[in-house]
Amino acid sequence: MDQDGQASTSHTHNNCAVVIKDWPTWCAWKASDTYRDVKTILTETPGVYEALRHHYTVIDLSSFVSVEEANAIGEKSIPLIHRWRSMIDRECRRSSGEHHIGRGLYLYLPATVFSMLYHFFLLKKAVDATGMTLYVPYLEDTENNDLSKTRVTGPKINYFGIIAQRAQESIPAIVAVPLSLDKENGAIGHEPHERPSLRNILRYVILKFSAVRAHRIVHLFLHRVTQHPSIRTLHNRLRKDRHLFVFVENGLVLQCALHNWLRGIGITWITPIPKQLDTNPPEDPSPLEEKLTTLNPYPDWTVPLSVAANRVSRYINGYILPLCATIDTQIPDYEAIHSNYKKSCLLTNNLGHPIDIILSNRFREMGVPVVTMQHGSTGLLDIYYLTLPFFSLMFTDGSVFYQEHEQNFYRRVAPDPDIFHHVHGMRKSLSAPFPSLARRMCRRIWNLSSEQTLLLYAPTHFKDYHVFPLDVFNMPYWRVIREIIDEVFAHLPMECVIKNHRKGLWELNQKKLYLNRRDPLMEIELPDGVSIQDYPQLTYSRYAADILVLDHATSTMNWVMATDIPIVYIDLEMSPLVAEVADAMKDALFYIDTRDDSWKEELRSVLSQPIETIREQWHTMAGKRERFINHYVLGPHGKMSDLNRWIYQVPVRSWPEREEE
Repeated sequence: MDQDGQASTSHTHNNCAVVIKDWPTWCAWKASDTYRDVKTILTETPGVYEALRHHYTVIDLSSFVSVEEANAIGEKSIPLIHRWRSMIDRECRRSSGEHHIGRGLYLYLPATVFSMLYHFFLLKKAVDATGMTLYVPYLEDTENNDLSKTRVTGPKINYFGIIAQRAQESIPAIVAVPLSLDKENGAIGHEPHERPSLRNILRYVILKFSAVRAHRIVHLFLHRVTQHPSIRTLHNRLRKDRHLFVFVENGLVLQCALHNWLRGIGITWITPIPKQLDTNPPEDPSPLEEKLTTLNPYPDWTVPLSVAANRVSRYINGYILPLCATIDTQIPDYEAIHSNYKKSCLLTNNLGHPIDIILSNRFREMGVPVVTMQHGSTGLLDIYYLTLPFFSLMFTDGSVFYQEHEQNFYRRVAPDPDIFHHVHGMRKSLSAPFPSLARRMCRRIWNLSSEQTLLLYAPTHFKDYHVFPLDVFNMPYWRVIREIIDEVFAHLPMECVIKNHRKGLWELNQKKLYLNRRDPLMEIELPDGVSIQDYPQLTYSRYAADILVLDHATSTMNWVMATDIPIVYIDLEMSPLVAEVADAMKDALFYIDTRDDSWKEELRSVLSQPIETIREQWHTMAGKRERFINHYVLGPHGKMSDLNRWIYQVPVRSWPEREEE
């Protein structure tokens, strides 16, 4: 681009490429006249790769940094992140009192630091390897590039655009290109979804209540019926000296709250704190940014860490500290409620946002212990050994685990091994009340007969924004999925359904979550007998399968192990199971290790057998599977009365100070 901002002539672009992060960025690039003749595209996004590779020269950008190199960078960054967290805590205490801002940043801090490092080295290594000039477009008028936001589960973030703006100062071959996209031209968004027929709406409703326990009814009862004035008056006559504050809900929290309410124990719902403000964060560098930057241990990390320090300090100063002031105005009301009882506890699901962690800590300061419930299968994957110090379990006084492995795993890595804990199995809670009915309803929604042998494959979602070491990296993971589809599923004598990662019962109320995502599965030609289903989510559709195939041991593992359907687990080389877990799994279900050269042949051999043979083999493993489920996944059958007694024994613990220089 010349000094007047005009596009240069085409002959200067013969050795150039454009880096495309996501589909909206591509739409903006294509709609503009900027460097229209650049025909080489670099991307790490499978959807963009598959959509464009037949019309352009498309290069897998992630190939310039191997998974091993990326993991090494991530592991080297962990000590630095701990130092940043301690520095943030110390610096913010002057303006936030005793709020632990650094600890409260949860996974946001490692996600921001590692993602900046990873995307920077992708760009730098691509320049070094190709000798090309890389144009990096980014949408300057969208929140995706707002440096004040680091939400892990929020909108996709164009880290390439963020990095390029700073990297171009020291690497001339990287050129940041700001673009805008007219949202009215149809490039952003999808066509309106067709409303389901009345018959299918009825099927969806039946499916929901037959596949999953009706926690929604408990929610409505506690929020509506129990708050009626006459009911509250009657309940106060049964009042006891114990009280529960309920924060982030889930099924187990609701069950526990109902169990307490029926015994005369008071319940108060905490008013959610808004996660954003309508004010703009400060533009000037803060002292915190400068101090974080000085902790840089490696000269070649200067650019990505300076960007990460800017992003983190802007987020803290522009959002977290003002929201802490909002918390301070609400705490006196909760203190007044707490003073009326001898014992109070705060029940919550996983604390998933910095404000949630900071707010819960204020309850700890007033003497109310924080108890988290239902973390799922934390501890089955190696990634948790790196990230657990940043999980919300580290900021609570007591935790309810599904099973003993999660409890033991936490003890090995926690700074305070004496944390109160309780193992409460979730077999009944995660099983279906009417599995046969759930199977029939889901198959009818999918227009499949009940006689067909159905394989259901549930790949995990692509990480279109942040990345972690020892976790899924988009393009390497997509290559594994393509191999499974083309070299295994294409040769099986059964119907194969790929259950796309989507939340919700149907698409009508979920479409905003998945706007602008280019799904790579929709861009390829599937073999005969292989199809895709977006909805309903796996929680509801799991019982439609005769065989379930998984490749990531997250909460999905809990839901599928609550069924008695044969399960094949594919242990990914990029995101491996803990060795102890993998050894136990080999005797409990069908286990495939992608580190073996013959893994595809082994997978095809298992799945090519008649379904009756697969079920016979599955039942021969029942004894060892029972031990595996009991110790590693769902735990024993839990009694609510035992859990209730334990809650009121949890004390407020002291956090060990971590002051690393």
